[in-house]
Amino acid sequence: MDDYIGFSGDVNEQSGNYLVLHADVDEDTIVTAEVIGGDHGPVTLDPDGILVVRIKNTTQQVKFTASSDDADDNVQTFTLTGLTLEPEI
Repeated sequence: MDDYIGFSGDVNEQSGNYLVLHADVDEDTIVTAEVIGGDHGPVTLDPDGILVVRIKNTTQQVKFTASSDDADDNVQTFTLTGLTLEPEI
């Protein structure tokens, strides 16, 4: 995984529930991901398409935006339901 950002020595920063997701990233598509209600804004995924996020509570959502030159942005938001991600309707 490229561009992994390490943690400080603060144990509280490292503790929590983590969710690892893999997006199928096309060469000519830029995919960004954001945890709605998280600590950071959107991040652009590397070509490996792997995203590791810390989930603090089940009211958070994960939003993916796929952008390419030849199409409109495709935005998909997922809510957290138990251990399953479901598309928001």
